[in-house]
Amino acid sequence: MNVKKAILAALVTFVCVSIQAQSLRFNPDKESEVKLSWDGLSLNIDVKSNGNHKVSDFAFETDKKLHIALDDFNFDGVGDFAVWHTDDGMGTYRIFRVFIYDVKTIAFTEIFPSCGDEFINLVTDKKNRSLNSTYYEDNIPKQCVTSF
Repeated sequence: MNVKKAILAALVTFVCVSIQAQSLRFNPDKESEVKLSWDGLSLNIDVKSNGNHKVSDFAFETDKKLHIALDDFNFDGVGDFAVWHTDDGMGTYRIFRVFIYDVKTIAFTEIFPSCGDEFINLVTDKKNRSLNSTYYEDNIPKQCVTSF
């Protein structure tokens, strides 16, 4: 019986260590500093700019690992970010949530595609100033172009 308890304790410790929070710092513009902290299900955004400070939280419904992508997603010259994970099915698709930085409000706002419910397999097209993604209509994949 003690062996079972020891194995269970080791397994719980391993799982807890595997779910450690991660963080990333970046500067979307010359005045602002952003710290992103995330774990398995949530993202914390901590923004400091010109003596102002704002914190916001977003929840994610996935069992997959969260990843961060930094880019200028709305092509305004200010840094933005996206959080992505593989789909909960076979892990074939990458699902993105895109957050745009507003210098005036020192806050990030989530944006959504022009078609479909989410950005699937997102590609940034800087030449055409658009976000290209996939959406499904009656189980048929189609291209969505979200222009700025």
